[in-house]
Amino acid sequence: MCIGWRSPFFSLGACVSLEKIERLIPHRSLMKTIDELISFEAGGGEVKLIVDPQKPYFENAKFESLFSIELMAQSVAAVYGYSVRSQKKPRIGYLISIDSYEMLSFEEVNAGDELRIKVKLELNAEPIGVYQVECSHRGRPFSKAQMKVFLTDRKII
Repeated sequence: MCIGWRSPFFSLGACVSLEKIERLIPHRSLMKTIDELISFEAGGGEVKLIVDPQKPYFENAKFESLFSIELMAQSVAAVYGYSVRSQKKPRIGYLISIDSYEMLSFEEVNAGDELRIKVKLELNAEPIGVYQVECSHRGRPFSKAQMKVFLTDRKII
């Protein structure tokens, strides 16, 4: 379910759903793992996804918990993409490091479960951004990490 929200500065009206999320991140098809940007404020946001057994993070009939790193990275990309949506040519972001990754729970995640990822910009030292990211399952923290992103105007790879 997509929830709407409002800010004193602008209105999202409804969340950025699966169709529009493609405008925020470059991932497509099976590698697009997030479903909706459900909230946004300056410096952060929250993303959700429903665990899909057809996606690469689901192997041998279970969610591969280390794949939460990719979920968090795509969530950072979506929050950044939304924050610069009015720019004609947003910068390209490259994940350059993952610091202090931590699994907080080893609870089983099943197909159809909802995961939420909170993203907070901790430091903006252009061209480097440092983000705190936390993935939760059933309202409890599942994993967390600090991610550093390098922003550039040109494609490197």
